[in-house]
Amino acid sequence: MYLEILTRNENILPKLPSNICSSTFFAFSGGQRRRVCIGVALMNPSKLVILDEPTAGIDPKTRHQVWGLLKKMRLSGKAIVLSSHSMEECEALCSRIGVLVKGRLVAIGASQALKTRHADNFFLHVSLNSLSDKNHVVNTVLTTFPSGTLATKREDALTLKFKIRQRKEDKVSALYEKAQTMASSLPLKDFILIQASLEDVLEILNEEYSGKVL
Repeated sequence: MYLEILTRNENILPKLPSNICSSTFFAFSGGQRRRVCIGVALMNPSKLVILDEPTAGIDPKTRHQVWGLLKKMRLSGKAIVLSSHSMEECEALCSRIGVLVKGRLVAIGASQALKTRHADNFFLHVSLNSLSDKNHVVNTVLTTFPSGTLATKREDALTLKFKIRQRKEDKVSALYEKAQTMASSLPLKDFILIQASLEDVLEILNEEYSGKVL
């Protein structure tokens, strides 16, 4: 038991502030205090750790260090339940993600499963050479992708965003190939076709359930 605790502490202590032993907790900055709290929680021999917004207020470098530590803890057999408003954090750390709307669990699953189930959309971003090309580009995109809609509202925008609904018969590879062929025939600086993000899933579920009585 002692060796287990010693090994666990040796893995965690390097991630804590270097002056932890010579300072009081309240002398630390907000980010350092959060690191200490995470370290103390992970030193516990319990197989389950519950964390609330574990990296809120922490600088990017330290955030990735903490993520690395949490991943190691998970691989060692420790179950970690965390709440977070950061979809990047959820994607980096979570094997399963639950979405709460108005305090009720409305969806749960792996990141990719949630995207496939709740956000069957792709987003096409195109960069124009000139505003004079806009009408031609918009018409071509909407002809190529009949399920698409122009999401960009600004009339003078040189970067346009299109929301493209993926139909059941549409394969992802076919969508990319179609976009590539279309882009090569248009006067564009650049284009990118990306799947809906976890942030999009959250927005869709919020819109779907906000008006419902749960």
